[in-house]
Amino acid sequence: MEEHCVWGAGVGGSSPPILTIYSYFDREVFMRLEGYWVSPRGEVYAVSDHFSWMRENAEKFGLDADDPRFKDYSKRDELIITALRRGWVRIRHSAKGQDQINVWKMTPKTLDKILGLYTDLGASFWDAMTTFTELASGSRWTGTIKSLLKAMSESNPKTIQLLLEKHGLDAKDFLVE
Repeated sequence: MEEHCVWGAGVGGSSPPILTIYSYFDREVFMRLEGYWVSPRGEVYAVSDHFSWMRENAEKFGLDADDPRFKDYSKRDELIITALRRGWVRIRHSAKGQDQINVWKMTPKTLDKILGLYTDLGASFWDAMTTFTELASGSRWTGTIKSLLKAMSESNPKTIQLLLEKHGLDAKDFLVE
């Protein structure tokens, strides 16, 4: 039985590219896990295997546990993409110390979920070099979470300011070089 926990809200194959964040850090608790699912409401579930947890909790994703795709591992990407389109965020940790954060589209709401988790994980995560790939557009971008916030604040400064305030973060720590 795999372990999972819930934190409060606020936080290969032939499939199209998925948003990926590669972060290098040393948080012991994060290293022991495969990753997280973050629900559309911002609930964070720590998981040891994304696909198995999704199958065991199909109703949370609006899916039927008897869906035949759960019996066919080759349909894994299809089911994960379905979850992402419905507003879920998938965060996977690899043994190499890299994260993958998969989202359908990098919107303020999606960023809010990521900020919630990263705020809980701590300050060592904000400056990690990161590669972002967004599934809906297939675009890629490399930088840190801080540089992502700065870039997003250029087109939508008020929204980014409000998100930072919501998570108890000081804008000058994230938006000023």
